[in-house]
Amino acid sequence: MHLVKLLASLLLTAFAAAVSSSAADVDKAITHVNQLSAKLRKPSKPINPNGINKVITVASYDTDTADTGFFIKFFAPWCGHCKHLAPIWEEFAYHMADRVNVGEVDCTTDGKVCARNGIRGYPSLKWVTDLGTIDFNGRRTVEGLTAFAEGFSKAPVTVVKASEIKSVLKTKEVVVFYIYDPAAISDDHLTNFLKVAASVQTLVPIYATPDYNAAAKLFRIPESHTDQYPLLITVKDGGMDQKVYNPPLTPLSDKKQQIALRTWILDNKHPLVPALTDANSRDVLGTSESEKLVVLGLFNGFDSAKVDEIRFAAREWSSKFSDQSKKNVVFTWLDAREKGEYIKRAYGIKSLDELPKVIVVDPNEEDIYRKDLSGADFVIEKDSLVANVKLIVDGKLKGAHINGWSGAFFKKFEKVMKPVIEFISEYPFLFVGGVVVFVVLTLWLLLSEPASTPAERAPLKRAESVNKTD
Repeated sequence: MHLVKLLASLLLTAFAAAVSSSAADVDKAITHVNQLSAKLRKPSKPINPNGINKVITVASYDTDTADTGFFIKFFAPWCGHCKHLAPIWEEFAYHMADRVNVGEVDCTTDGKVCARNGIRGYPSLKWVTDLGTIDFNGRRTVEGLTAFAEGFSKAPVTVVKASEIKSVLKTKEVVVFYIYDPAAISDDHLTNFLKVAASVQTLVPIYATPDYNAAAKLFRIPESHTDQYPLLITVKDGGMDQKVYNPPLTPLSDKKQQIALRTWILDNKHPLVPALTDANSRDVLGTSESEKLVVLGLFNGFDSAKVDEIRFAAREWSSKFSDQSKKNVVFTWLDAREKGEYIKRAYGIKSLDELPKVIVVDPNEEDIYRKDLSGADFVIEKDSLVANVKLIVDGKLKGAHINGWSGAFFKKFEKVMKPVIEFISEYPFLFVGGVVVFVVLTLWLLLSEPASTPAERAPLKRAESVNKTD
């Protein structure tokens, strides 16, 4: 009996020591990631040491944005709004001394940089890194600009223990979790992941946990994934929907791999079925780096039953087809009561009496889908909606351009001309030289053609005399 008690005591002591050691390892790992994060935010070059608005050119752009983020104003000198913003931007740059890099690009002299960043209007304000950009859509005041920029000066990832995950899920509609084994991950990999996280940190909350075994159990990650640490998952609706990033996360040293990971995070940053508002409409309905479809429910007021049906369809799509789909599918809904003119102009809805309806929009191609294979309007019902979205993704259901046949024509024309325009923008002197060579060669061929001889002209004269006689 004494021996049994002794063995039990030894086992409890060993278990307690193991738990204590495990907890200590987790604490050590958390501290280490926080140290790497702090190091990432202190790049080799000083950050805006003089509090100035730096002029960025084609020659300096890649160097300026390589080591750390830059808040850049893209402008044209003749633009009235740009002139109004100029003193505010200078004051903002002064206030950001030693905190955030601030600069500007003149699109009339450095158009290549503006074309590279998709600038279509002035002024455009973007947070720029070598992995991508984030648009600023807030108030153009010193306070509004400061609030946006300071979001990038914080740690890009919050490191937590598995025991803290449930409380995180209760307060966040969408969370990205990075789950890793600290004993198997190099500092280079962690730093590269932190770099990706920093490029999107104001758009979606990103958490990391080195407590990988406990986290895997909490998220019920399939065994097929548990031997593939590190893992990245998005969790929505308090855990009701989650998606695992399928490509391997290691080594993450290649820039293309980092950009692909960043794109996936951005594609999955929305709640499962967000309400479409003025604040998020540009982001939800706008074009993206990946192919995208937007399933849009249009309601005359809030309709909880119909919104739930769209939510059920979203979960069904996420669980069955999302990983294999070549298009990122976003589900959303709009209360159309205050947007009557907008939906009439954009989607051809003549009256609120036609609602509720559901349509599917392809922002990149500017196509809209309204009807199923039988020609009937889409139905707001889970199975039917998922089936029709699958047909669209597979190319078996055809839509129409939002602006009709004329819009479709100009869209195709734009596709044909885009590589030509990009070539001219990238190599203007080569293009001009090619045009000059073509013109000179054509003139030379025309002018160098030998004059006709009298013998060659004789038949023409005889033909003319015959015609006159007739």
